[in-house]
Order: sequence, then structure tokens, then C-alpha cells
Amino acid sequence: NTIAFARCAGTHVIAYDNDAPRLLLAAHNAGVYGVRDVIDVVCDDVIVALKTAASDVGCGSSPGASFTGLGSKHLPRNRGALVDMIFLSPPWGGPEYINVESYDLRGYLVSGLNLIDVLLLALEVTPNVACFLPRNTDLQPLVDALSLGGRNAHFEVEKNFLNGKLKAITLYFGELVCRVNP
Repeated sequence: NTIAFARCAGTHVIAYDNDAPRLLLAAHNAGVYGVRDVIDVVCDDVIVALKTAASDVGCGSSPGASFTGLGSKHLPRNRGALVDMIFLSPPWGGPEYINVESYDLRGYLVSGLNLIDVLLLALEVTPNVACFLPRNTDLQPLVDALSLGGRNAHFEVEKNFLNGKLKAITLYFGELVCRVNP
């Protein structure tokens, strides 16, 4: 996904992962596709970066910065002023997710936060969030959390098919809803 976003004109992508070998591979692939100058890879906990950006304490980012390897960049501060969108592709808990009838977003943790809380945190940084999830995700807990929190964040669900078979869903928030269905 990082390379696809980076291939859009005028973008600068910051890709977070806590797996250094995976990021080194992403860095190599970015070079192959000619987008290494618009991607920064950060081997760190994205939750820390989201919390920092949401609380306006971040150290800032330099748009257009060159690819420097495994850096320590943080998301820009000022509540989304420089963050146009966030794409989340959280871990699904391994292949076992497919064996459950309903994937509960509250049951999987990322750095101590369940996936609903991760999504709500991202929405504090920018209203434009996309989230890639298993096809069997139960969305009712998310709808409840948005309602209870007083958030007026409606979202759209896209079903992702491959060879005629449902593989996953993607949730779109904010202006991304309009971009998906103009």
C-alpha cells in the first residue's frame, strides 16, 4: 500500500512498522518502483506516533524529505494540518481470524489498544482515515463506539473481492467517503 500511495503525484508517505526486516524490504521495493524519495520508513510503534500527533506534541515532519532508511520521524503535529489521510492495516491476529464467525475489533490489541481505539485515535489526527480489515469484521461495536463518543463520523464500507471471492473490507472516513463514491 505504501508504494501505491507514493505513486500519487504530490504525496509524501510515512510508513510505520515495528518489523525492521519488513521495512528494509519496503525500502528496497520503493527504490525499484522509483518512489524512494517520497517515502520515509519508520521502525517504531505507530501508536506512539498517533498519540503524539493527536496531542499536538509531535516533533513535525519535513514533507518531501528524502528516504533515509529506518528513521525516527513522527507524524506532523497540529491535529492533521499536515496529515492528509491515514491508512491503517492492523494485524488481524494471524490466520485464525478466518476460523471465527465474526471478527471482533475489541478482541485484538495493537500496543495495548484494541482496534476500535486505534481507529478512534487515528480519527483524532485526521478525519480522513481508511482501515483495511477482515471480511468477517463485526462493525456494530465500532458504530456503538462512534455514537457513544459523540463523534459524528459516518463511514463507508467497501467490500474487496479477488476472483469473485470476498477477501476483506475497507472502511473509509471523512473526505475519503466522497472520493470513493463521488
